[in-house]
Amino acid sequence: MSRKAQGCLWGCASPELNIAVIAAKVLGKRKAKLVLLDSRDYAWASRYRWFISWKGYVVRNTWRNGEWMTLRLHREVLKLTEGDGLIADHRNRLRLDCRRGNLKVLDNYYDSNRNRNLPSSNCALVGTQFRLFTL
Repeated sequence: MSRKAQGCLWGCASPELNIAVIAAKVLGKRKAKLVLLDSRDYAWASRYRWFISWKGYVVRNTWRNGEWMTLRLHREVLKLTEGDGLIADHRNRLRLDCRRGNLKVLDNYYDSNRNRNLPSSNCALVGTQFRLFTL
């Protein structure tokens, strides 16, 4: 039976542009979203069914050691394993952009500091300050 007959989603790769696109199904909905990859990652990534989790990450489920595990695409691209204490971060904050140039590896300490407001800020919005003007 072909992959299309099994209901697997489609994708395409362009080695000249070093970019590939795969489709991932949005869980609980009848639609799919496009995910960006490097063309060298397309060969192995296109073998699996990918989904968009409720948090917006591209994931797949696999059976390992007698239990189901959820694996995230951006961690697999960087070859990170569960429990290694490292975090895969998207530079542009787009969770559907899993190109290697957009991903970086962080430790827990740096990631927790990255999401905080600036120290000089006195407002809840990052990069802004509150000023009270009087006439």
